[in-house]
This record gives sequence, structure tokens and C-alpha cells, in this order.
Amino acid sequence: MAKHLMTVLAAAVLLMGLAACQPQQTVVVAAPQASAQDYYDAGVRAFTMGDYNNAAAQFDAAVRMAPGMADAYWYLGQSYVRLGQTGRADAAYRAGLAVAPGYARLHEGLGILSYDTGNQLVARQELAQAAALGSTNPQAYFYLGNLALLDGDCPAAKAHYQRALALDPSYALARQGLADAQSRCRPKAAPAPRPKVEKSFTGGGRAIDPSDF
Repeated sequence: MAKHLMTVLAAAVLLMGLAACQPQQTVVVAAPQASAQDYYDAGVRAFTMGDYNNAAAQFDAAVRMAPGMADAYWYLGQSYVRLGQTGRADAAYRAGLAVAPGYARLHEGLGILSYDTGNQLVARQELAQAAALGSTNPQAYFYLGNLALLDGDCPAAKAHYQRALALDPSYALARQGLADAQSRCRPKAAPAPRPKVEKSFTGGGRAIDPSDF
């Protein structure tokens, strides 16, 4: 009996030794891949914190995964604007408009950027399109007012400035623009009539006789 017990114990020890010699198996669980929405949300957080380099990287990853994410293109353009990379900002807005031509914020972004960089032709087109799509950006209307004033279109200029102020009553530049438009476009007073000078005497009464003097 004792011999049998010793045999069993020896076998158990041998099995334990063999198990210890086997290579250890490590289970590696891959982290779930970030989605386009994850990149977008991370970009918004970075943008809000003023980390525009990181924000641009996150939004770029978002649009690569989801090319139809229009707001990510807008944020990407805004990030590049704040980094002073106007060429990349222009490209981001245009790429967004290629997939979402009816997105007002992208027209606003491209129009404002074009105005700031001196491209008035594109600024006029894009800001007008933004307004037609119901833009609520007061700066877009302020710039439209400036462009109308350059054209001498006083009624349109005043209307745009008034729209900007309706959206943001504290917008000092729009208020100044409206004042300038009202001053420049005020109807001129009609000149006072010049006194009529008679070339010949047409009054009544007796003719003057020189012998009366």
C-alpha cells in the first residue's frame, strides 16, 4: 500500500514538473480600434484646449475614416487657420464642400478665409452661399456688408450689417460699419434755389421820366 502511494506521488510530481516546463501562454487582447467619432471627439477636446496641432491630427484621422463627416472638415480648417496654415485650411474647406456642398459652415469658413487673404471673388461667392443656406455667423454678414459698401450698394450693405447686429448686438465692428454706411449713403440735400435775376425791368408803375429829376 505504501509502495503504491509512493508511486502515485512520484507520478504527480513528474506531471507537475512537465507542466512547469511548458511555455507560458499569454493572451493578448487587441485594443478596440478608434472610430471616426472617437477621433472627432478627441479633436474637439484638443481644439477647445487650444492644442491645434493635435486637433488637426485628430480631425484629419476622422475624415480619413469617414469622408462624409462635414463638421470634422470645418474643424480641420479652423485648426489650420489658427496655426497660420491658410493653404491647408483652404484645402480642408474645399474637401469638405466636395462631399457636403450644402453645409453652411464650410461656405462660411472658406468665405471668411478668402476675405482675410484678399480673395474677394471667392469671398463674395462663398459668403453669399452661406447666407443663402441660413448662416448664423455674424462675421459672414459683416464681411458681406463691407463688400457691398465697396460696390456702392448702400441698401445691401446696411441690410447685411443689420443682420450681423441682429445675430450679435455687441458686434462693435458691424455697428461701426452700419454707421459708416448710413453716413456715406445718406441722401444729399437738394441745393437751395438760386435767386432769379431779371434781365429786363418787368415791374409795374409809371415809366421814369428824366425830367422828373
